[in-house]
Amino acid sequence: MIKAVLWDVGGPINDETVQEARFDDAAIVATRELRDLSADEYIDTCRSAVDSFAPRAYRYILWHLSKGDVPTYQTLRRRVTDIGYEHFQLRPEIPGILADMAARFRLGLLANSGEQMLNRLAEHGVLEHFTSRKPGALVGLEKPDVRYFQAVLAELAVRPDEAVMIGDRIDCDMVPARSLGMATVRLVTGRHRNQRPRTPEEAPDVEINDMTMVREVMATW
Repeated sequence: MIKAVLWDVGGPINDETVQEARFDDAAIVATRELRDLSADEYIDTCRSAVDSFAPRAYRYILWHLSKGDVPTYQTLRRRVTDIGYEHFQLRPEIPGILADMAARFRLGLLANSGEQMLNRLAEHGVLEHFTSRKPGALVGLEKPDVRYFQAVLAELAVRPDEAVMIGDRIDCDMVPARSLGMATVRLVTGRHRNQRPRTPEEAPDVEINDMTMVREVMATW
């Protein structure tokens, strides 16, 4: 019996489409200030970040654009930050979905972010639906570390087989959740929409293309 639902924020809750586009623009501008960069090279670098299961895709991209040179990488990170790319866009259907789920399940956050993310969720009136509110930056653990998942499950007082993970990434969301015995739902969206499991054991139990579909999925649990 499912008693809890663990949520990734970037993708399922926060539509990162605009942020990803802004990051790409900033990364290209910053790199071209230092060297030549073709569109094909940038596309290949982004594809490699997804295919290699890099936990921090943005950092992977900048590291490869820097050609493995630490000072260049640090310069790129500073420049991209200065240009700016952060953007929070709550999916319009999410407040209703979270309210409905909170009436049936215990909800927990699983996100590699910090207090700013909590503030954004609070501003949009949805943070109150979560029993466990432990972003990775505040607990010193990050996905795909299974200890992060275990910490949230413990706070929710549920076993892995009593919980569902909702995320958008095979590597950071589906793989660790499935390794613990959790059920999994993947929203196919954003930069990682073409990511594929390396083995059948990594495949999500359910894939959806629209967050409104999660109501029907959860109705079966």
